[in-house]
This record gives sequence, structure tokens and C-alpha cells, in this order.
Amino acid sequence: MIAAFTTYGTGPLTAVPATPEHGALVATEATPSAVPRLRGIVRRVAANWGLPDDAVAALMLASSELVTNVVVHSGSPDVELLLTATHEHAELRIRDHGRWHDPEQRGALPTGGRGLDLVRAQADLQLIPSQNGTAATARIPLTPARHRNSLTGPAGSASAGERP
Repeated sequence: MIAAFTTYGTGPLTAVPATPEHGALVATEATPSAVPRLRGIVRRVAANWGLPDDAVAALMLASSELVTNVVVHSGSPDVELLLTATHEHAELRIRDHGRWHDPEQRGALPTGGRGLDLVRAQADLQLIPSQNGTAATARIPLTPARHRNSLTGPAGSASAGERP
């Protein structure tokens, strides 16, 4: 059974039942340590669901870049990550509750600026800013040939009602 995870700070993960489709939710403090922590959760959950390696890698990249944007640009105290998968696609949604600010105004080095382009190279990316923060959604298409096991069954097998 797939579980959704909720955590605040550095405490233990709390599992709750997942939605009918594959789904995992994580909320944590928007700190630099959230970037590798959430990337690791995405890797473990997506691999556990049997997503293909290239989709797992694309989800990990999107997680790293989008969570980094929250930490560097939003000023949000927290970050939410929702990972879902259907037969057609995997989707990563990152949400913050901050307002965009320029890190250079705080003395940061201008070394970034490529993260969203990297995500766009791997996924369909949608950004939705609002008064209450920003939601970024990266959608990665999945074809039946790319599935390994949990979403469609073992490679080469037909699901009920499908022709081999």
C-alpha cells in the first residue's frame, strides 16, 4: 500500500493512507536541508511505485530545482510537495506560502537562473503565482512501455480488459 507522508521540521515522517491513485504528500520547513530530504523522498516513493528510471530521475531533478526556488526566492516558512502518478503521467507539485524576492538584494551570489529551464527540459511545467504563494507543477508523460510494474503490472503483461 502506498502512503502519503507528512512531516514538519526534522521529526519523523507520519504515514497516512494514500489516495486511490498513487499519491504522496510531504510538508516541511523551507530550509536548505529540505532540498535533499524531499529529493530523497521523491526517489524512494517513485521507485517504490515502479516508475521507470528516467521518470524517477526527472522527478528528482524537478524536486531539487523547484524546492530550491522556494528556499531561495519565496521567503515561505514551509514547502509542500505532492507526488502523484497515474497510468498516463507522473506529476510533482511544489507549493509555498511566500512572496517572490530577489536573493541578490540580500547579498547572494548570482549563480542560478537555470533551474526552471532544466525542469522544462524534462517535464511540462506550470507555474501559478497567487497572493498566498506559488504552485509549480511538473508533469512527466508515461507511456505503457516505460512502466515496470506497479502502475500497469509486469512488463509485457496485459491488464484486465486489455488485449496483449
